[in-house]
Amino acid sequence: IKISRIQDASSRRLQFQHKIGAGMSVVDFDNKMRAGGFGHIGLTESIHMLADAFKWQISEIRNRVSPVIGSDGRVSGIEQVAIACDDEDEKIELYFRAAVGETKPCDKIQIMGNPSFTSCIEGGIHGDVASAAIILNAAAALRRTSAGLHTMADFPIPHY
Repeated sequence: IKISRIQDASSRRLQFQHKIGAGMSVVDFDNKMRAGGFGHIGLTESIHMLADAFKWQISEIRNRVSPVIGSDGRVSGIEQVAIACDDEDEKIELYFRAAVGETKPCDKIQIMGNPSFTSCIEGGIHGDVASAAIILNAAAALRRTSAGLHTMADFPIPHY
């Protein structure tokens, strides 16, 4: 399974642009990276949730974060790749890239199998809108659930 999310951060909140390092020098980005200040929160957790849903045993997760450099030599965003492997193969790859001026934003899912399947949403889904939508569409299921810690895998697919 390969899932990629490529975003043009130009249309996102200023806080998001700061979160991905847009406008920073490469040296400042590297310093903040070494201090643990960058990376998409939830990427490795998403890998664990997918692996659990497919009943795959993951033995290793490799995670790489790097700056996206703009034409002016400054950081325009962030690129992160997380790859989950079992003892033999790469099973899941999550790719996240968000940068100011990204020319081909899209959200894409590829499932390799027989038959294989690819779905791509050109332009991608705006993150703030998606967050609000999932909360609203999951509200009914949340109302019917018991107290405690749950993941999205515990609920039916949200719909409206």
